[in-house]
Amino acid sequence: MSEINWSKAPEGATHFDPVDQNFLRVLDYALLLYNSSRGWTVPIYTYGTTISECKRALIKRPQWDSQGLPPVGEHVHIYDPEGVLMYGAGEDGEVIAYIEDTAVVRMSYGLGCFTAKHLRTAEQIAKEEREKVICDIARATGLRARDGVVEIATALYEAGYRKQEPAQ
Repeated sequence: MSEINWSKAPEGATHFDPVDQNFLRVLDYALLLYNSSRGWTVPIYTYGTTISECKRALIKRPQWDSQGLPPVGEHVHIYDPEGVLMYGAGEDGEVIAYIEDTAVVRMSYGLGCFTAKHLRTAEQIAKEEREKVICDIARATGLRARDGVVEIATALYEAGYRKQEPAQ
């Protein structure tokens, strides 16, 4: 079987049927089939009307790993590690299109255009922040790697210990 080209998938596609070469979408509990002339329709016979009724072995769209731009339909968080964005930082949105190497994101206040370095999923941001805090804890202990500082810092983090900023 050849590789699925998810960039050719219609907006919102979440699954692919390798037998009939159809893109499908799970919307809440409903299962929708993409038809090039009619758009998203309810499949009744081949697939069923819900994902639990489907008897086909569908291929789920892989999650975006933050390499390159996220796929259309991906929910993202606008992340600004350098502090250079004039708007959008800290907002959540949905990728609705691309313009060259920029993703067009629909947010609560309108549309914004962002490069890949400014887009992360909530899980990716949480993981990055967790790793940063663990590194800070490890550095603050003064221990070396051979002393098991990463394991100690991780245990402290998971126990809920955080650096306390002095009150001003």
